Amino acid sequence: ASGLGSKAAPIASSLARLFIAETDAFIAIDIKQALVACAADVEEPLLSAVPNANEAQLLRIVEALGITGSSSPAALEFLREQLGTDDPKLVMAACGALEQLGPTARPLLPALIALAERPRVPLDVATNNGRVFRASRDVTGAAVRAMAAVGADDSAIPVLTVCLGREPSIAAVAAKALAEVGPAAASALPKLQKLQNRDDHGGKDIKTRLA
Repeated sequence: ASGLGSKAAPIASSLARLFIAETDAFIAIDIKQALVACAADVEEPLLSAVPNANEAQLLRIVEALGITGSSSPAALEFLREQLGTDDPKLVMAACGALEQLGPTARPLLPALIALAERPRVPLDVATNNGRVFRASRDVTGAAVRAMAAVGADDSAIPVLTVCLGREPSIAAVAAKALAEVGPAAASALPKLQKLQNRDDHGGKDIKTRLA
């Protein structure tokens, strides 16, 4: 079907349902490519499958909304709901979908800001919470990348400024987003200067240099 391109549009809804239900990861990749190639609206079959979907299927639905450019109010509301869950996988998947949707997902910028503002889980070796710490870090990074993609504005400056002090991979994206905001983000200059002066370990820490 992927080779048919837009000619596969009449079976796009069936492809969407197959993508949600397919248990073989390799076949799912082929179906996903076909969905992208046919460039058809598959929002209805995707969202109608939500009530009976398990976690794996919800992840597929979220991914499919992103790759097919589904940004209707209903689709964005569903993605907003995923941003508010306690499941890091769903949260990061929703961020990834919004990153793909870009500026059409701008209405969810406040939700992304709230997500990036969530307190980070500290790494405490004594409690052996490395997995929880990494999930917290990854959620912050996913939220910042989505903010940069949908288009940050003045309301995002405070949290983006805080994120300049995070891991280099997060700080680099936050710096880029602040650059897109422009002169209004001048309050972040001290943090940007501090980031610029941070040790990049002899050039090995590329992300710090990029930020």
